[in-house]
Amino acid sequence: VGSEMCIRDRAEGLWRIHDKLYDLINFIPRHPGGGDWLTLTQGTDITELFESHHVSRKAEILLHNFYVCEAKKPRNYRITFCDDGFYKTLKGKVADHLSTLDKSSMKTSSVNI
Repeated sequence: VGSEMCIRDRAEGLWRIHDKLYDLINFIPRHPGGGDWLTLTQGTDITELFESHHVSRKAEILLHNFYVCEAKKPRNYRITFCDDGFYKTLKGKVADHLSTLDKSSMKTSSVNI
């Protein structure tokens, strides 16, 4: 699937995250957030959406299974996600803190509709 697209460096049918192209088509029915989001973003750069939605590294680790190739052209956006930059540092601290929270006290809403 990916070699011809990689040569042309187009993302049609693929998803771009940072400078890599992924084929997520077989993951659509298994995506925990539902398949609609992946279907709607197919063929686009989803870097910012991917980074801002996934707090833990689980999705990033899983992503390796869907790697097709490196993109040949740079992204059109200048937002950086360097491991030692502000965003990744904050995201790591939030993930660390969330993992320590006691989830047993979580309650459902008492609002009656």
